[in-house]
Amino acid sequence: SVLKGGRHTYYGYPLLLREDAPFSRDAFTDYLEEKGIETRPIMGGNLAEHPAFSHLKDRAGELENAQAIHERGVFFGNHHRMHEDHTDYIVDVVEDFLAKETNV
Repeated sequence: SVLKGGRHTYYGYPLLLREDAPFSRDAFTDYLEEKGIETRPIMGGNLAEHPAFSHLKDRAGELENAQAIHERGVFFGNHHRMHEDHTDYIVDVVEDFLAKETNV
């Protein structure tokens, strides 16, 4: 939901692959990229893994959720020129990938 007085930019659609997914994030994103769909890891993820923070000795625990996003998070970009046919194409390609990878 959007806060009163605010507005959402909807710049991307994030996904988090299940830990027990029968495929890797790389296999998923490679397939989408081959089909002309750009993907990116979810920005941020576990910032404690970023080299800029390597000098910090103390962390706030194991950061399990941040690590999950870091390892399995991906998003599709969105922009003002995307239309329903673009999103339908993304859905079709994702469904094709899942059918091939999960034998559905």
